[in-house]
Amino acid sequence: MAGKVAVAALNRSGKYAILADDRIAPFTEMFDEDGEETADISVAVTAVAKHPDGLWIVIALGEWESVTLH
Repeated sequence: MAGKVAVAALNRSGKYAILADDRIAPFTEMFDEDGEETADISVAVTAVAKHPDGLWIVIALGEWESVTLH
């Protein structure tokens, strides 16, 4: 598997990506705007997630909009 991976959604509180094929890719690391590793999702701008096939995905968190359920 090479190239782009289709990420359908992010679960920020659970720290994982939901892929277009409904599989889950958990975040393994997150980085803030200074490139420092962080555990705080509220300051993270990039996340690294482990793809179910064993490769790694880099996700730009700023490209995703938060949604609130009522």
